[in-house]
Amino acid sequence: MARRKGSFEGWYLKHQKEGRCICLIPAVHVDSYGWVTASIQVITENRSSLFTFPEEAFQMRSNDPCVKIGRNLFCRHGISVALANDEISVRGKLFYGPLITPERDIMGPFRLLPKMQCSHGVVSLGHELRGTLRINGESVCFDGGTGYVETDRGRSFPPTYLWTQCNLTHWPVSCVMTAIAEIPYMSLNFLGCICSVYYKGREYRLATYNGVRILAYSEGEVHLRQGKLDLHIWRLDERAHPLLAPKHGSMRRFIHESPACRVRYRFMIGERVLFDHISTHASFEYSNEKENRMKEKNAMNQEESSDNKYNISSETLQAASMMDCTGLIPSEPQSEEELEAYKDIIEFMPGDKSVH
Repeated sequence: MARRKGSFEGWYLKHQKEGRCICLIPAVHVDSYGWVTASIQVITENRSSLFTFPEEAFQMRSNDPCVKIGRNLFCRHGISVALANDEISVRGKLFYGPLITPERDIMGPFRLLPKMQCSHGVVSLGHELRGTLRINGESVCFDGGTGYVETDRGRSFPPTYLWTQCNLTHWPVSCVMTAIAEIPYMSLNFLGCICSVYYKGREYRLATYNGVRILAYSEGEVHLRQGKLDLHIWRLDERAHPLLAPKHGSMRRFIHESPACRVRYRFMIGERVLFDHISTHASFEYSNEKENRMKEKNAMNQEESSDNKYNISSETLQAASMMDCTGLIPSEPQSEEELEAYKDIIEFMPGDKSVH
């Protein structure tokens, strides 16, 4: 299957029952030079791990959809996995009950815009699970548990975003999915929101295209209001594990996700509280690329100052002439993605203060 340079497509499959949770993230990615690879990331309450595969290990049926990577299968009817490395082993099969799908595309009219940096999709708001996985030698039964499936495709994850998902109840399923992101589009840059609250068989949609107002948005809090609908979310703790995210198609950006942490969700219509729920197994993810770069820069400066007995400035140490990058760029970059890839390796632009 032909894919564009600097692009990715991935799926997020969450499985939980009581205190146990495992999320699987199969993906295919094409870097700026057209090199195709596939991966599966595994994240549990305790750890995360990455498995990489060559292009020929990836197969996909677009009409199902059904994804096969090596001996691992992911489709709308369930999963079959056989993964093992020095960090984690996961083997077994899980079967999905009927999927609860959103009433309409979660992206709304934004789905029609060409060249979006990242497009999000919700495949299932909730479904029943059946089956057993053997995780690090322990048999974990997911019978009667709840699943959730979503997908992303595009070039890169947004530079700044927050995402959270929680199954409030198992059967009948009630759940919340909220994503807020900085959206770069053409010459514009705006804060966008998509949110689905599924409660007692009805979906409530709060979104930028429906006129939602973002009253609060930070690393630990979200507050949305749209007409009489009011959703307030507080992260009460975090148990984050590292994951890789796409940037111009390559999996080279580090993010952190808490797959099972304490989060409070309060949803109101007018003065009426539909639910005020504290979950101990909510998923929560916040990433700010600029803040992360500043943290990395501060850490580098501290390390340099402790070893720099001659008091040479970090700017001087990082000058291209000091780092002998002769021949690093054999020809002029042909695209913005290629330029960004070079800058990820070394800072060579005059006045460039970014840190990667």
